[in-house]
Amino acid sequence: MRIANRDSIGALLCLVLLASCTSTRPTLKIGLIAPFEGVHRSLGYEILGAVRLAVQQQNAAGGVAGYGIELAALNDDGVPATAARQVAALAADPGVVAIIGPWQMETAQAAAPALQAAGLAAIIPAPLAGRGPGAGAERVSAVRRG
Repeated sequence: MRIANRDSIGALLCLVLLASCTSTRPTLKIGLIAPFEGVHRSLGYEILGAVRLAVQQQNAAGGVAGYGIELAALNDDGVPATAARQVAALAADPGVVAIIGPWQMETAQAAAPALQAAGLAAIIPAPLAGRGPGAGAERVSAVRRG
């Protein structure tokens, strides 16, 4: 009986250790919209590599306020209408808290109204020509879900 008892304790200890290893912290999801196909494909993959590295480094440093960061990257093909659709796709995911992109002036202009309507925080590295003060551009970069 004693051997069976030791085996049971050993098995229980293994289960407890495994359970503690599988606990995960909550995550915040950041969307990335960039051209991963077409003429600007190389730009999109350079951006993706840089953002993945930044996410990896931040997660290794403990994440943000106890949250891990997850990346959801979507292709806009460098096409304005596709960029706007990708904003809507990311906005439909309740885990997404912010969007980085689009990266080209035309795609950014097309996506700006969808970003504003979605109420997500956004970083738009592309210029928004014709979107100076009073034209809505200042609200696009500062919009928050709330």
